Amino acid sequence: MRTSLLAVFCVTVAAALAVATGQSAARFEDWRQAVRESQSALGWEYIRFHGVLNDDMSVVIAPNEYSFFNIDQVYDFLLSINMRPIVELSFMPTAYASGNETIFYYKGNITPPKDYAQWDDLITKLAQHLVDRYGLEEVSQWYFEVWNEPNCGFWSGNQTDYFTLLQHTYTALKSVSPLIRVGGPATCQSQWIAETVAFCKQNGIQLDFISTHEYPTDPTTYPVRDLMHDIFAATKAAAGGIPVIYTEFNSGLFSDTPNHDLPYAASFLVNMVAKTQGLVEIASYWAVSDVFEEGGQDPTPFHDMYGIVTNIGVPKPAFHGLKLLRQAGTDRVAVSTVGDANTTSVWATRTDNEVQVFITNFDYFEFPIQNYTVTVTVAGVAAKGSPVNSLYYLIDDTHVNPRAVWEAMGSPTYPTPAQIVALHEASTLHAQQLPYSVVGSDITFTFNLVPYSTVAVFIPLQFY
Repeated sequence: MRTSLLAVFCVTVAAALAVATGQSAARFEDWRQAVRESQSALGWEYIRFHGVLNDDMSVVIAPNEYSFFNIDQVYDFLLSINMRPIVELSFMPTAYASGNETIFYYKGNITPPKDYAQWDDLITKLAQHLVDRYGLEEVSQWYFEVWNEPNCGFWSGNQTDYFTLLQHTYTALKSVSPLIRVGGPATCQSQWIAETVAFCKQNGIQLDFISTHEYPTDPTTYPVRDLMHDIFAATKAAAGGIPVIYTEFNSGLFSDTPNHDLPYAASFLVNMVAKTQGLVEIASYWAVSDVFEEGGQDPTPFHDMYGIVTNIGVPKPAFHGLKLLRQAGTDRVAVSTVGDANTTSVWATRTDNEVQVFITNFDYFEFPIQNYTVTVTVAGVAAKGSPVNSLYYLIDDTHVNPRAVWEAMGSPTYPTPAQIVALHEASTLHAQQLPYSVVGSDITFTFNLVPYSTVAVFIPLQFY
């Protein structure tokens, strides 16, 4: 069975919009539509979000009195579009909280529970409800993640306090069924991994997965060009054989230069996939849509927010980078390049009747980058048909760059319907015929790559 390289990716969003917490019905539907279209085009398998236990989800009506109605609305929707949740168990219901510290405009409480008996009861009842509603066979394919970034401002307690939460949550979930998958520590910056593994070993906890987050703008001592590979590899080693899930990543949380709206983000993604295969079970891109609630909704369609789709539904370059990656095969093919560029990356895959080649000219913003010409040779294959059957797709400054078109319009905060149509057109991938040469069983072609460009080549082939 063919499994795309993209199968290791899922998408993350914020729960408040998934469940319309305090938002209008129209915005709620905007978010759902972005998820539907992304899942259809990109084949996402899982989705993760904050705040499933927030007060505006109305889960805790009173101590030991619960309503799971709103949670059901979220998960019913996800399953209806062939997605499953990574259930991030956050934040603390006010009725159970030990303090008043909150985060974001929706006031998610970040304090430990004042009474772990109450927390244990909530988690047990929630898990049992999910099993009763969806069946253990289904729920056992979900991931239950304990909290979010307890080391980065989302948890008022210390590491010891978090480990107490982890132990109680693990025990509560496993009391419903040992098949429920439980993991953590859900940290930022790939931290607390060794400490979590050690704590679990000392306390008889057998986590089903290790989860953490990483962004290339995080503080690091690793060589920058191979940053994500090196950090993923170090986390895998520290996990000691426990499967690793990166439940948040993207091209950068904070940057002086906009990147999420630009071809840079697509180039980052394709380059990263080439370098991190086999290191993690899931890498979860933050986020699906710019309909995004953490700091309030910015009306501007391009404001460097994390989504792969704008708040008016226009796919960004990162969306199309992922769309191209979905067509990758599972088997790697030998490929070589000629050129002196140290910022170009080339890798190839195959299916039964096609080879796919992915090329990027990428480096992080703080490092110099320039145009490069690269000649690519895919060895050991022969073309089946003429070059007119072979296609390539390009993402760069002038291809699949709707932000540039929006800026040329004068950067309207509220684009007209006609302008929105033009932005969608500017965001469309267009197939172009590939000129290449065949020598023996090798295929060779050349591209001039501007900075942060991405090329995906698809050639019909007959493999010997």
